[in-house]
Amino acid sequence: MGKAVYTYNSIKYTIMEMSKTVTLTTNKTVKIPAAILKKLNLVIGTKFDVDVTSSGIVLSPLVEVPRSQAYFWTRGWQEAEKEAEHDIKAGRVKKFKNMKALIKGLST
Repeated sequence: MGKAVYTYNSIKYTIMEMSKTVTLTTNKTVKIPAAILKKLNLVIGTKFDVDVTSSGIVLSPLVEVPRSQAYFWTRGWQEAEKEAEHDIKAGRVKKFKNMKALIKGLST
């Protein structure tokens, strides 16, 4: 494993070379080399999303989220989080000493 830098049309590309040769077994499994498991912090039981592209098969590790927290990862919620983050950075927030002050601030 290593990395290689290639230049094409004056653009530099860095390619992480982690490819290894693996074999599809009779029970339709592929053993991922230990070096790749370690590099990507993968453990036994990791679930993957499997995509077929023009280049071949792409395995992407999935992160399981408890159902009670799934809303947080919806597109709408994430967009709202980004908007709130921008408002905070731009100083478009108010701080209140207590709940009474907050309620009063809502009416102004």
